[in-house]
Amino acid sequence: MRWQGIEVIAGQKQRARDRGKVARRLVGELLPYRRELGLGLVWVLAYAAAQASAPLLLKHAIDRGIMAHLADRQPGDLLVSAALLLGAYAASTLVQRAQTRTVGSVGQHVLAGLRARLFDQLQHLPISWFDRRPAGDLMSRLTSDVETLNNLLSQGFVQLLGSLLSLIGLLVALLLMNVRLALACFLVIPVMLAATAFFATRARAAYRLTRETVGDVTAEIQEEIVGVREAQAFNRTEQNIARFRQRNAANRDANVAATGISSAFSPTIDVLSTLATAEVIGYGGYLVSRGQLSVGELAAFLFSVQQFFRPVQLSAAVYTLAQSALAGAERLYAVLDEEREPADPPGAVTLGEVRGEIEFDQVGFAYQAEQPVLGDVSFTVPAGKTVALVGKTGAGKTTIASLIPRFYDATAGAVRVDGHDVRQVTRASLRRRMAMVPQEPFLFSASIAANIAYGRPDAPREDVEAAARAVSAH
Repeated sequence: MRWQGIEVIAGQKQRARDRGKVARRLVGELLPYRRELGLGLVWVLAYAAAQASAPLLLKHAIDRGIMAHLADRQPGDLLVSAALLLGAYAASTLVQRAQTRTVGSVGQHVLAGLRARLFDQLQHLPISWFDRRPAGDLMSRLTSDVETLNNLLSQGFVQLLGSLLSLIGLLVALLLMNVRLALACFLVIPVMLAATAFFATRARAAYRLTRETVGDVTAEIQEEIVGVREAQAFNRTEQNIARFRQRNAANRDANVAATGISSAFSPTIDVLSTLATAEVIGYGGYLVSRGQLSVGELAAFLFSVQQFFRPVQLSAAVYTLAQSALAGAERLYAVLDEEREPADPPGAVTLGEVRGEIEFDQVGFAYQAEQPVLGDVSFTVPAGKTVALVGKTGAGKTTIASLIPRFYDATAGAVRVDGHDVRQVTRASLRRRMAMVPQEPFLFSASIAANIAYGRPDAPREDVEAAARAVSAH
């Protein structure tokens, strides 16, 4: 049990380090937009200043506008204070719009760049990498996981920064009005921080599980849509429905657990807010009765206490969003960090016109090192000849065909085209000289002509029609 506990702690520390690396990488994505973020910070500071000025203006309106002129009914200072308060809120509305637009624009540029890099990465990963991963899980990473980042960078980031600065501004405003009452209000802060840390620890694990389970659901949907013909042919629909229900239920339970953690935090903050309000009324009322606090200051404190906990609740919501986004970013960076298809070796030649002779010279290959598929395979196909490979399922027919265009590289021996080892020529020139008709053809969302000319987009119309006639598709 002791060793298991040590392993759990070590795993938690490793996950914390991984989250830190992911967070630093996300910050690195923002660095090229320092100027725009600097402008956004100016708007955030202006918003925080406008929010912090509200309690001070409220105090002035009550003490100088209402209390001082209650007897003679002269509303002079009251009107001025009300106008200033209205101006502060109008200014905060305008700068909030400006900060959201500025930071949101940066977030969209970052996301667009990230999507482009992910798509570029997927186009250059080896075929063997795709063999090990469901297409649905990859789609989940490119859509759902990217969307969580979109929510964080476009909305959550600026909300979090604005909330923290507004919180600091309110703290300063409270201290300026009355230090003793302000310090009394601050007694709830340690409890609030402890509650935040308690819920945050549980939220991290919960939201990581939601990202994993939604990937499983997407992968299952994609697989069953592609294989619906086979499922119906082999009467597997009921079993597939049952399996999907299990994965869907796992995703549901993960989201319910994550939502439960998040929903428990808000009432906790509400309780702390109520305690702080009661504290202000009790202690603040005592100070008013002793002549050590004005009525305007008491009203401003009550207003500020309510405003004080709004940024805390918003920060907690954004923190929850950040946990989901970090879990999604972790999955995205896992794709970006995969090794691409090896580059052509130095001195690789460009394959020109070919006659078409293919030679396998003592070729060996294994998808996994401990499970060889081919061993010491040798044969020659003369140029212009038609050859059929016949054998049992799993004998290696598709593997042999895949080694020629270098979808995989032989682990032993050599594959040659017109005497050239295919590993010593550039992939692009090798594949340009080949035509392939897969057993299960894939049609892209384009015209029939565009699909025929997919390997040669600049092919003349007559060549496309000739190819169609050659396969009786014209």
